[in-house]
Amino acid sequence: MKNKRIVAITFSLLLTLSSYGQQITPEEFLQKIEFCNTNLPNELIPEIKKELKQLENHFIERGLLVDNSGKSYYNVYKRIAETNSFNFQTNISLTILDSLAPQTITTCFFKLLTEDQLSKVNQHHLESASNNAKGFDGETTIGVIAQRFVDLFTSEDFELDYFKQSSLLGFYKMSSPNNGILSVFPKYEVKSNANELLQINLNEQSEIWIFGKAIDMDHLTKLVEDFIKIDPIQRAISINSSRNASYESYLKMIEAVNKSINELREELASQKFKMSFSELSSEQKNQVKKAVPRNVIISELK
Repeated sequence: MKNKRIVAITFSLLLTLSSYGQQITPEEFLQKIEFCNTNLPNELIPEIKKELKQLENHFIERGLLVDNSGKSYYNVYKRIAETNSFNFQTNISLTILDSLAPQTITTCFFKLLTEDQLSKVNQHHLESASNNAKGFDGETTIGVIAQRFVDLFTSEDFELDYFKQSSLLGFYKMSSPNNGILSVFPKYEVKSNANELLQINLNEQSEIWIFGKAIDMDHLTKLVEDFIKIDPIQRAISINSSRNASYESYLKMIEAVNKSINELREELASQKFKMSFSELSSEQKNQVKKAVPRNVIISELK
């Protein structure tokens, strides 16, 4: 009976907390369980919990967190949202967390929680987590991402062990120079028949290269916009990045590409409807989005 309850709670969580808010079928649920049993064996759980506690203590000692309260975690997101930056670096090294892919821990989080901890997850947490996993229409910066956390959750929500553990992992990946890009950064799901690609490469020195030449971030937006506007349907942006590139540079590159597409949508909204994109009806927005799709292909980190 106890095991059935844990499985039921876990399935409910996975329905909304995984795959960026996309619901999963019972078959996919069983596949995830099998994946987690293979990639996160039970004997590692005590060590991972120990490293997460060590990480929390480290962040408290270094001043990122005031204490281990939910309010302290919540305030970190508030600071990031207000400053649009995460100016914190650490040189701590954690054997297990460094060896596991972030997706493994975020997918298999339920293995780190007790039955009592799982039972504290309520409908508000599920709905908020699902909304948090949705994509962004506008510019995507670290401040925008943090603001969504601030808007959707409360300091009381961060008393929940799942949100503390997820936050610790995220803070660690962003603050450690050895981890580079946060590989759980939201991805675009692209379904495109585009046959012309503009390849953007971000190397390990966080330099942007296009057509074999290095360009600065200020010129990236215009270059992308000029390329797409010739034929928004048939042209797409392909992003390739080194896993050693800085998280900040990666985020700025995504922001620049996003800004280019948004500006083209604004231009079309003004020409066709004599309104800004935000003033359009849902049907009108869909027309503009169809005419200027977000054809962005993000490759696996290299």
